[in-house]
Amino acid sequence: MEVSFSNLGSEEYPQMFYMEYVPCQEGVYYTAENFRNDVLPEWQDLLVEVNSPLVSAYGIQHVQRLSSDNEDGFWQLIWNTKADAEAAKKEAEGKKAVADKQKTEADAVAKTAKDGLAQVDKPVFAVAFSADSKHVLTGGEDQLIHIWNTADGKETEVVTGHKGTINALTVTAAGGLVSGSADKTAAIWNLASEWKLERTLGTGSHDSPIVDRAAALAFSNDGMQLAVGGGEPSRSGTVHVFTVADGKNTKNLLEVHSDTVMGLQFNADGTQIASGGADKFAKISNLADGKILHSFEGHTHHVLGVAWQYNGRILASVGADNEIKVWNVVTGERAGKVAVGSKEVTSIHFVGYTDNAVVTAGDNRVRRVRVPLGNPSNVRDFSGATDYVYSCSVSADGNVIVAGGADAVLRVWNGANGQSLVTFEAPQPEASEVATKP
Repeated sequence: MEVSFSNLGSEEYPQMFYMEYVPCQEGVYYTAENFRNDVLPEWQDLLVEVNSPLVSAYGIQHVQRLSSDNEDGFWQLIWNTKADAEAAKKEAEGKKAVADKQKTEADAVAKTAKDGLAQVDKPVFAVAFSADSKHVLTGGEDQLIHIWNTADGKETEVVTGHKGTINALTVTAAGGLVSGSADKTAAIWNLASEWKLERTLGTGSHDSPIVDRAAALAFSNDGMQLAVGGGEPSRSGTVHVFTVADGKNTKNLLEVHSDTVMGLQFNADGTQIASGGADKFAKISNLADGKILHSFEGHTHHVLGVAWQYNGRILASVGADNEIKVWNVVTGERAGKVAVGSKEVTSIHFVGYTDNAVVTAGDNRVRRVRVPLGNPSNVRDFSGATDYVYSCSVSADGNVIVAGGADAVLRVWNGANGQSLVTFEAPQPEASEVATKP
């Protein structure tokens, strides 16, 4: 077959791939190693890299031996362009990076568990239940108070402070904890979780670094950065980045959108940020220089949320046009879309390292959807919401989903099977408060 690299993609050969026959040298049987070392270098003008373990990512494969024409050889599947080869290589490298990170994190979790078990294996001399029986507390030779969840047996907290073996534990009717130790002290602990205001970003006045309103928030994956999206309606869409440790304002993107920013997410390494705005655009900006790398156009109403797959190749956006749109970050093109329900799609979050995402919508629905490099599809619904759902969040391991909306109820589900775990109703006013109202 007479085909040259120069006429690929022409009207005569418009297809993405083509097949070319490569005869073997006389007396040489082409093993995979021969093929990689001897054949691939012939296409250095087409390939970005040869003789690589990632060679399959370039689409070069020996598919079958030929016995016809009294000649040994192989048919090769060739990528149309270098750009396709580069995109395939980047995808393969992204998958490897994700796998490496998962292994590193799994190793770290295993080490932590092993270290914890080594401590827990020390003798336990005191045990007590919490006032509500939802937790069991243990103390012993390791000089620590361990708090365990009675439902699943997992350790939820470790209390430090004693310098000797803990010999006694008791819980008061009010929920306080009293401990006695060989360090000749008795201590009283408040087990209630306490939230304290760390700091306030912005001043709320005309000299505030945050322009007008703060409509979107996002932490970087390492927890070191916090991005705030806002802007003056119909005038500006801004993104402000702060360091979490000291609240320092490190970056201001003042012209990234022409209307208020409604959704934000950092990429995996915190060097880029995706944003969605009331100007109907989803965008990706480089944080080092503030340059807009991609402007994704296609929504017909406000973009209310954006989510980045961990591999960095896919960005999903949702909006008031009732749609999920999928964008190819490598090429800058739209890869797919799907209509979701009859009202606004209000938020989207990917589940861990997967291509699944959880979306909320104004049609009282919370859905888990698959978001490939194509059109999304529904996986399951999380039932229970009775009114407009505004937002959701997903635990790091993807096992817990939480969402809230206009019915003033916070609902928690098992992310794997959709089972309801717990429901937090809105606090009800005291009877005396109701009675005194005019």
